[in-house]
Amino acid sequence: MLGQRLGIAKLLGVVAVLAPDFPKLKEWAYAGFTFLLVGAAYSHAAAGDPVQLIVIPLVVLGVGLISYKLRPRTRRILETQLSGAWTD
Repeated sequence: MLGQRLGIAKLLGVVAVLAPDFPKLKEWAYAGFTFLLVGAAYSHAAAGDPVQLIVIPLVVLGVGLISYKLRPRTRRILETQLSGAWTD
């Protein structure tokens, strides 16, 4: 049951990241993926799993961080608030 909910949350996060608008929702989706992937790496490490299983979520996290840093300026909260294109 929890696995199904987590899978739905992941799918909704992907939709939020790919959606053209909603910069605040994107921030939360990126944050959620960060917590999820750091937790996965920690869980593998705590379970004594091989290093490869610990590194995989960290590599995916790195790809996500690159995506976060390279997103267009129009999809960033600070720039959109300063330009007046988006408000709370």
